[in-house]
Amino acid sequence: MDDLSLPQRNGLEFDTISVKERKISTELSDGEIISDEEPPKKLRKFDYGILNPFKIRSSDAKVDGTNHSLRNASNYTTSSSSDNESEYSTDTESDSSTEIQDKDNGQSNYNEAPIIKAFGSATYSFGRHKIPPDNFRDIPVIPRTNVDLLPDEEPFVRANNTDMPYDNDEHYLDVQFRLMREDYIRPLRDGICKLNGGCRRSDSEVKYYTGVQFAYIKPTMKGLLYRVKFSTEHLKNVSWTNTKRLISGNLLCLSKTVDKFEKDLVFAVVVDRNPEDLVEGLLWIKILYENESKNPYNIPVNPFFLRNSQTTTTVRIKDNIDYNAIYTMVESEAFFEAYTHVLSALRETETVPLDRYIVQCSKHVKRPKYMNKSTSYRIKTYCTNSSDEDKTEVPHKWKKVRLLKDSEWPDASKLNLNQVQADALKLALTKEFAVIQGPPGTGKTHVGVRIMEILLANAKQWRRHESHSPILVVCYTNHALDQFVESIEKYCKNIIRIGGRCSSDVVTKYTLASIKKKMKTEKNSSIGFAIGALKNGESIFRESTFQIEVSLLGVLKVDQLEEFIPDVLYTQLSGDTKDSSLLRWLGMPNHMIRRLQDLERSSNKQKDQRSPAHAHIMEESSIIEDRRNLEYGDFHGRQSEKKKDDEYIDELKSIYLSVDTGILRKMLHKAQSHDRRDLQKIQRQLDKTSTMNDYEVANVNDLHVLELEERWCLYRNWVEKWRASTRINRDNILAKNTHRLDDLTKHREDEDEEIVKSRDVIALTTTGAAKYRSLINRLSIKIVIVEEAAEVLEAHIVAALPKTTQHLILIGDHQQLKPSPAVYELAKKYKLEISLFERMIKNVPHVTLSTQHRMQPLIADLLRPQIYSDLQDHSSVSKRNGWKNIRGLTKSVFFVSHNIPEENMLEGKSKKNKFEAYFLARLCKYLIQQQYEPAQITILAMYAGQISAFRSVLHESCKDVKVTPVDGYQGEENDIILLSLVRSNCEGNIGFLRIENRICVALSRAKNAFYCIGNIELLKEKSKLWKHIALKLEQSGCIGECLMLKCQKHPEHCTPVKNAEDFDNVPEGGCMDLCNARLQCGHSCKTKYCHPGNHDNVKCYKRCTRSCERKHPCRKRCHEDCGPCRVLIPKKVPNCGHVQHVECHLPPEEIICKHKIKIKLLCGHEPFIPCYKEKIMGIRRCPVPCDRLLKCGHVCGGTCGRCLQGRLHLPCMKRQKRRLWCVHSTESKCGTEFFVCKEDCKLRCSHSRCERECWYLCSPCAQQCQWQCPHYKCTKLCGEPCDRPRCNEPCIKRLRCKHKCCGVCGEACPDVCSICDGKKFLEIIAESGGNVNSQLIQLEDCGHIFSCEVLDTWMDWPEVGSELKHKICPKCSKPILRNSRYGNIIKKLASDMGMVKQEMSKFNELSLNRKRELHYMFEMKLNIVGSMVEEGFLAADDYWYICKFNENIFEHSYSKIRVYERRIHNLEIVANILGSLPENLSVPGKLITVLKDLRENIKDLTNWLMLPRGMWTYSEYEDFIRDTSRIRHCGCFLEICDEIHEGYRSRPESFRKAIAEVKKLLLGDSSGSYKLYDKDVVEDILVKDLLPNVEGVSLTTCEEKEIFCQRQAPNIFERRIRCHNGHIYCVSAGNCTHCMELSM
Repeated sequence: MDDLSLPQRNGLEFDTISVKERKISTELSDGEIISDEEPPKKLRKFDYGILNPFKIRSSDAKVDGTNHSLRNASNYTTSSSSDNESEYSTDTESDSSTEIQDKDNGQSNYNEAPIIKAFGSATYSFGRHKIPPDNFRDIPVIPRTNVDLLPDEEPFVRANNTDMPYDNDEHYLDVQFRLMREDYIRPLRDGICKLNGGCRRSDSEVKYYTGVQFAYIKPTMKGLLYRVKFSTEHLKNVSWTNTKRLISGNLLCLSKTVDKFEKDLVFAVVVDRNPEDLVEGLLWIKILYENESKNPYNIPVNPFFLRNSQTTTTVRIKDNIDYNAIYTMVESEAFFEAYTHVLSALRETETVPLDRYIVQCSKHVKRPKYMNKSTSYRIKTYCTNSSDEDKTEVPHKWKKVRLLKDSEWPDASKLNLNQVQADALKLALTKEFAVIQGPPGTGKTHVGVRIMEILLANAKQWRRHESHSPILVVCYTNHALDQFVESIEKYCKNIIRIGGRCSSDVVTKYTLASIKKKMKTEKNSSIGFAIGALKNGESIFRESTFQIEVSLLGVLKVDQLEEFIPDVLYTQLSGDTKDSSLLRWLGMPNHMIRRLQDLERSSNKQKDQRSPAHAHIMEESSIIEDRRNLEYGDFHGRQSEKKKDDEYIDELKSIYLSVDTGILRKMLHKAQSHDRRDLQKIQRQLDKTSTMNDYEVANVNDLHVLELEERWCLYRNWVEKWRASTRINRDNILAKNTHRLDDLTKHREDEDEEIVKSRDVIALTTTGAAKYRSLINRLSIKIVIVEEAAEVLEAHIVAALPKTTQHLILIGDHQQLKPSPAVYELAKKYKLEISLFERMIKNVPHVTLSTQHRMQPLIADLLRPQIYSDLQDHSSVSKRNGWKNIRGLTKSVFFVSHNIPEENMLEGKSKKNKFEAYFLARLCKYLIQQQYEPAQITILAMYAGQISAFRSVLHESCKDVKVTPVDGYQGEENDIILLSLVRSNCEGNIGFLRIENRICVALSRAKNAFYCIGNIELLKEKSKLWKHIALKLEQSGCIGECLMLKCQKHPEHCTPVKNAEDFDNVPEGGCMDLCNARLQCGHSCKTKYCHPGNHDNVKCYKRCTRSCERKHPCRKRCHEDCGPCRVLIPKKVPNCGHVQHVECHLPPEEIICKHKIKIKLLCGHEPFIPCYKEKIMGIRRCPVPCDRLLKCGHVCGGTCGRCLQGRLHLPCMKRQKRRLWCVHSTESKCGTEFFVCKEDCKLRCSHSRCERECWYLCSPCAQQCQWQCPHYKCTKLCGEPCDRPRCNEPCIKRLRCKHKCCGVCGEACPDVCSICDGKKFLEIIAESGGNVNSQLIQLEDCGHIFSCEVLDTWMDWPEVGSELKHKICPKCSKPILRNSRYGNIIKKLASDMGMVKQEMSKFNELSLNRKRELHYMFEMKLNIVGSMVEEGFLAADDYWYICKFNENIFEHSYSKIRVYERRIHNLEIVANILGSLPENLSVPGKLITVLKDLRENIKDLTNWLMLPRGMWTYSEYEDFIRDTSRIRHCGCFLEICDEIHEGYRSRPESFRKAIAEVKKLLLGDSSGSYKLYDKDVVEDILVKDLLPNVEGVSLTTCEEKEIFCQRQAPNIFERRIRCHNGHIYCVSAGNCTHCMELSM
């Protein structure tokens, strides 16, 4: 672009202005400036304090009577080198060539800047550049609303000087600071401008989020974090796993929606990026403050307040976060952590290290300051006769070399380097500013490692008088840093790697965190106290934050919102289960509610633990995060703690939520088309955050008249109030945590310095170097090495340089990837993308490596001469014999051309091309079939959007193949590279593909084979470079529409592939011929098609020809292991002599005899059992069926052993059809307990019918009653009792036959005519006992007809003492539910039954508080029951089950809790009885055995209690009482025997008879039968005859109330009776409980 220079005016020289932007050159008056984009504007007035002085005559100046201390700015002048002076002299022996001084009197290329006098006595020099409006050191890092985000004029920025020096350090720092700051602020400014009515840059992709709400604040080890929820309504097309949105570290700007970013802005950074949370619109952020003094929680706090963690002092803090407000959020993709550290470092920098080169661009490079003429280094040399390929293992020796004397330097071959590498090594060691360019594969990292090796080996020489001085190694990415440190680690172990995201196992042990852990420095008392206090603060907030977190993940249950729903609205949700009613009100149909509940139950039983199919596919967000030195991502703590938090949240979901959005999304994914629409409506509402205000809520009187959108807004208002009540006020804890975190940071900085200062090498990323700048500056660092320096922004490197830097070595390649600023305009127009490395290449001496060791010649030819003119091949790359002809293909390099168009990504500017993805996926599979390892193959894509296209098409065999964008693969290599160029369109736009740097990286990653696919015609048309590349490919025959595949076994068979489907012609990787190769087993290979490779792993499916030692043939396939012979043969069992047919391989001693034998057990049964069970068979294993008739009328399904000889029967599991009290029927297990009827309600009126389930309370009809006749009319509503009498007048209507109706006035006419249907009429009269003058009534429900007198008598029959149920038809017993004449009777019965339904609902839906009470009560009982586990009376698994049930009690129904409650109480009784049994007896003999048997009986009893059952029956209660009584009596009896065994003979006869009687009743007869046991008789004998005569023995009591301590709930099968007072009670109660209570 041609430039037009402006004339100087008043001694001030201005920047050149573009002709396109300045067509007319105008003279400027005093104080005017020229912007790069806007017309000239008046420079606003400013004072000395904000002026940026570039050149100052005096160091002290008085302005307005005030003394100002100014920086002493040296008046630098740059000397040009003479024409005959070489750029880089190799004559290092001469002092003049190494110690070059500034020539003060030399001629300068630039005239000294004129001086402007202004503002009194101060004088200023502004050089050749525009005047800054203010001092950059006074500009805050955080954006300012009016100045930066809503400016009246364009921000002041100046372009990076790439071809000329800067005036001085201040000028340089000012330019870098403003460019960097504008780079992260402009996306925010554009976003705000677009949201407020229009964007100045139409191509700007603005990322903004609406409906943002702050949910809660949480103290963590990373500071105070805020949980926010944003609306995802307009973000449905975003793939959160593969997007640049909301990556950890991105900058956010939030404003209340009503403020439109004009005031009260909130700046924050993304802290933790979880794609699963982002789908729900959830995000963790950290608020930013310019300095901690502006943090509202950083307040002065009393030291005692900090020390005392239990203090109750209340601190009220007002921050600028409004939890009730709706915010709008704008995002900048800039990694703010890097910007803030770099900008702060630039602002604090007084003098730029090595400014002679960085600022002045001096071409005369001096030796390092620590070096003199005689400095000597020990350098490792190798034998000259070793091979070129590998000299690392050959003998070597160290040679002492004077660095500045060329004659003493070893030859390049002895240094294991080529000549250019040796020159680079010499340059790096002898010059204080060294720049080494290394094209791909030329060994720049190898040279860097050799430099490090020599410097470390000679540390004493360059440290000189200092005790210690580490080397600082800086890289742009974590991956590059790890690779470099791995290479250094071979020569030096005293390394420390600072920062997170270390991916190398070798380097991990050298990280700061690992070293801290090894040294156990956390035991420092100050640090330990601070960490403990911070964790204590986190625990205080844990419960409330998790509750609010759960509320963000679905629809809250009604019992949570009850307090915040007005009473008039809450009652409108009654009559149903509140949660289902709320969901129906919010628009969810009944069948979806039931389906959702089923999905929730199934998801609770089995969690989805699927792992990603292709873990090596690098997502764009992962690549970006990997480049960043992130530490925010681990704020949750260890993975185990994170897992516990997730499990706890899952538990809370079942307590608090009626709908889980995660389950709803699964349901939406599987839903049919007719249901999908309704689910999408609900999902859209859940993604929104808008709410009703309190004024609008106050005006709502009827929930059901609201539109769906209004209903959700009202619901969200209730939820916000619930969150506000749940959000605890602990400002004092937050303030203390803020101070303690500051203290912890200071202690850790001191600790870090103590660890780091003794290391020889400090390695970190550029961001880390700026972040730890204060730590680095406290160390005496002289040498800095920057790897991949060309990819780093210049400001990043300058900010990373310690102030003590004396030696800087830059290694990189500016022809590969450049720095990536956030703003394209700043990158191009203002040259922000020009790195310090590239700028120095143009201005200082450097060495470019020229011999590459990576690419085979065909691949390297693609880069030369257009990209690298002097790139040469090492001899080793042409000697790779195995790669001359790649297996399965005719070419090792090929470009597949096509014209299939690309596709736009649904979100963002990235592109994808499915055709290329399918093709390369099939090619990758084909290469693996050629016996190449997945680790040898890498798939690259020029666009990150293409990565998502590969995810669904890669074959399972390719799961370990790395797939990544080109930008994420710089510095790496692989044997085979598959490249997708993506771009193919009719518009002729090739985007990134025109950038030579990206092309260079893409083409230079392959070592041996390279396959590329793209639209070469489009590329040739739009890019000269691609045109040259295509020409070379054409000359070598490596380009075309078809890639030729070649069968390894049949080389004459070649298969062209033009698209992915063509690979079907080589299904096994060979050709379509049959294989027929002979396998090792002798069979021929029957694989259908030819396949490459040997047959070692081929499976033969022929019948096996081997046999066992008895000549039995093997029955398996040839490839299977024969294993033991399974043929059955007769063998004699040694112990019993029975003959058994067993498998051939079994030895006789291992045979299990299953011959049936008959035995007699102590219970009297003689069952047939297998022989091997004879020794273990006892009465507890008796297999004879019990066959006892239970009280339910069914025969017991257990056995004698399982029912413990009839003592404890198994729960009855027979299925039966039973009639419910509400006249419905159901089929269920006998032991199943119901409290609600799930059938459809049958009640209806003339207007409508009830659509709810039977057990719901019916809503009364609100329409006007229609029961009327000429004589009477009802004035009530349909659902109310009618206020008119029955009309007994005959009906005056005429039937269709024109005869008079025989019905009653006001009722429906019966379907019979007394004349036409005379016979039928007379039959009805005869059956109902009427006469020919009787009026008839026809029932609407069943159609039967009766005389009016008879049916009136039937319906009016008194209800006192009768069963509560609907009146039924006298003929068919069908319930009478519709009849206007008897409407009051029907309504009365429905009302009474509704009362019962309401009572059942209370039992079926326990309140949360009641469940919480039961939970704590069960906790206490479990402590008692737990003692039985330790003693072995209760299985550990059973105890775990009941404990787990108690933990999840909040999600269980009443019926399950009822069963559980009885089980817990019974186990508690058994535990108390067990504690009363004697532990030891002094009586020998049988009684000891009895005690043992008694303990076994207790185990049997606990096992019986743990059997699964739907309810506890009364017969089971009786069995339990009987068995516990027997155990108590046996224990008492044994204690009596133990007391009297010595003087038993001297006891009275009656006493001895009583002992014998009790023994017989308790222990049974000789058969072991317990049928004689009668607990009342035994207890009577013990209490009256035995215990009074024995001292110290008592009988343990077990009162019945101890068992029946649970509430008695009504049973759905039980009949209800109405007493004479109108009360309703259950039949099982015997008498009316209400009347009994009144009488008491």
